[in-house]
Amino acid sequence: MNYEPRIYREDMRGARFRYFNIAVEETDLQIGVPVQEFTESICMAVFQKVSALRTDLKKYISVHPEFLTSHSPLAEDLTAPEIVRRMLQHTIHAYVGPMAAVAGAVAELIGEFLCSRFGLTEVIIENGGDIWLKVSEPVVVRIDAGSSPLSKQVGVEIQPMQTPCGICTSSGSTGHSFSYGLADAVTVMAPSAACADAWATSLCNLITKTNDLERVVSVAQHEAGIAGVAAIMQDTIAVCGTINIRKI
Repeated sequence: MNYEPRIYREDMRGARFRYFNIAVEETDLQIGVPVQEFTESICMAVFQKVSALRTDLKKYISVHPEFLTSHSPLAEDLTAPEIVRRMLQHTIHAYVGPMAAVAGAVAELIGEFLCSRFGLTEVIIENGGDIWLKVSEPVVVRIDAGSSPLSKQVGVEIQPMQTPCGICTSSGSTGHSFSYGLADAVTVMAPSAACADAWATSLCNLITKTNDLERVVSVAQHEAGIAGVAAIMQDTIAVCGTINIRKI
């Protein structure tokens, strides 16, 4: 996989959080923790946890190569490592291949790990544009939507009572991830980042023209695991659920 500069990370700065990056092979995280709670030991712990998660995945894929390549869901495996189980569980419901949930699953597991191990009051984990967060004050997550005129002009406002949650985006017009669709961005918010990642891919696959936006949003409204969706194509946006869109 080729490295892509993540220019949007330049906007994730401010006095509230201390941000740092952890990269292990293809996994490249940006993590924000409260400035007063940051310690160097957090960085080392994240590096070790990411390495362990990647080892679990690689070992599983070596025995089950279809886990890496399938674009359709695979059966649950209760004997698999935790990251594999989460990816299988959420992609079954979204009807996509397991790897559609990998970025969200990693972000989610790292976020849970940091809260449990270090007792952090707030955490933001960003993994390739997919985010897991726990906050005590509102934050706005900007939506990057490729060449759409709405790109970087709108964002999702997350309230503390909605967290921890995942907010993940899939695009059929930009980025390196495979998609059957053509939407500029489908952003999904869900209690689980693995779930949000899987459904962002699934819903994006269904959009090939702007007339599809309303239909896809209607589909999402009936999924209990989804809190909200914002789907963008060209100059059109469709929204459903408990998701608050703000102009930036």
